[in-house]
Amino acid sequence: FFLITFGQEDSEGMLGKFTIVRLFRLLRITRIVRLLRMNIFKELTLMIHGIIGGLRTLFWAFIFLGCLVFILGVVIRQISQDEHEACMMSSACKGKMDEYYEPLFSSLLRSMLTVFRCLVGDC
Repeated sequence: FFLITFGQEDSEGMLGKFTIVRLFRLLRITRIVRLLRMNIFKELTLMIHGIIGGLRTLFWAFIFLGCLVFILGVVIRQISQDEHEACMMSSACKGKMDEYYEPLFSSLLRSMLTVFRCLVGDC
């Protein structure tokens, strides 16, 4: 069907045919929704509502986790940067801090990744 209408040069006619196809798809979806309102599918409808409610909760949990990781990443990045600068000024810990600071806390993204890994248990 698509190949036949794609070859035509009349774009308005092609747009009308696509609109008719969309209308048939919409009618099919409304039939399925009407079918789900029957008493036979009451449990299925309850499960679908439960999944949708759970996805909302999961979405907000991910937003909360992202904010927590960001805030802790900024704080730990600032603390580690201050410690690294103080350590570079003194000669007591020249090489010790560099091996951990660069791969774990050298940027905000690395600091956030380190915080996330520690929260999940891969610290």
